Amino acid sequence: MGALILLPVITFLTGLIIMFISNGIKIYSPIILILIIADIICIYQSMKLLKLSNLGKLNKNKITSKQYPVEFEELYKKIFLKNNSEIEKLRIKVRNISALYLLFLVLTFLFVIFGIFIVPFILNSLDIYINGIIYHTLFLLGAYICGYRSLMLFGKYKKEMPIYKKSFKENVISKIVPLVNSNLLYFNGNDIAINIEPEYRASGFDGYDYNSFKVDDYIQGNIEDDLILRMADVIVKNIIQTKNGESSEDIFNGIFVMVNSGDTDDKEKDNNKIVTIYSNVYSINPDTKVEVESEEFNKYFLVSTNDKIYALQILTADVINILLTYKKVYDLDFEIKIRGARTYIRFHIDNMFEPKIFKEALDKDDIYIYYNVLKFIIDFSKELNKVIKETSL
Repeated sequence: MGALILLPVITFLTGLIIMFISNGIKIYSPIILILIIADIICIYQSMKLLKLSNLGKLNKNKITSKQYPVEFEELYKKIFLKNNSEIEKLRIKVRNISALYLLFLVLTFLFVIFGIFIVPFILNSLDIYINGIIYHTLFLLGAYICGYRSLMLFGKYKKEMPIYKKSFKENVISKIVPLVNSNLLYFNGNDIAINIEPEYRASGFDGYDYNSFKVDDYIQGNIEDDLILRMADVIVKNIIQTKNGESSEDIFNGIFVMVNSGDTDDKEKDNNKIVTIYSNVYSINPDTKVEVESEEFNKYFLVSTNDKIYALQILTADVINILLTYKKVYDLDFEIKIRGARTYIRFHIDNMFEPKIFKEALDKDDIYIYYNVLKFIIDFSKELNKVIKETSL
């Protein structure tokens, strides 16, 4: 974020260096290298901040459809008709600020690169005389004005984006969740991280420790009488203090789900039985690997377990079918760990419930993706819980 704020200033300094060089003033070469690196970092940060919020690695071309289910059409109408006008006004405001910010950012670079270096080079090659100092000063002034304007617009973006985001979460996401399942409640904010952070630690997905756990979206409720679901959009990091400040290591960024059967006591004996299902991107210990009869399932997934008989018992045809359908349609990496009464799921989906800037806030295809992901989690959890119950009898 700091690099982004400094972008116009660094661009302006780059322009000064170019001006000095073009007028025969020697500049210490490491300074030039540092400025070039700083420019690249700032440009990257700028595009990262204002890019269209994506849905991780989801293959939207596979998910979206013009033939929406009737139940989704009804859900969409309930959300769209009531909230479209208000949310769309907020989105357009943020979009216009973002577009102007990018425009002035581009103009800043054009003033520096073209005005101070390229244009004078072309004029000189055509033997057209220009007063270098006056010319460069004018273009640097233009770069400074555009850079200053981009900073002001960035300040407006920082002010208006949280308002738009809050309205989107309150009027869209919080409405989708109970419409998919009436027993689920949606919460927004990191203050509820305490409810799911212990579950994440207990899942054992990470083989090393972390010291930063943030939650943006949190969903909780009983999807069946004895089936408790907790789900959150989490960012897990390990922050290390160094001599030069802090450095952070990203451990996980996506959706974490914990599903717990209320019949915990009867399943304590199965807590030592662990079955882990990976989308086919991992290497596992061959001694713990198990394959099912479905060749298609074995193509997309790897299964690791300390009890192969138990793993084959819970990987029924219905469970396999749900997982296969989801993998082929959503094209997404995920991990599932079944440990006794609890099932843990990690979906590698970044910015799942974040609002869009450069497209309609209530884009039907995007709302359909939210609906599908929630529906899959609920359907899979119900089916798996039924199988585990039958296996434990």
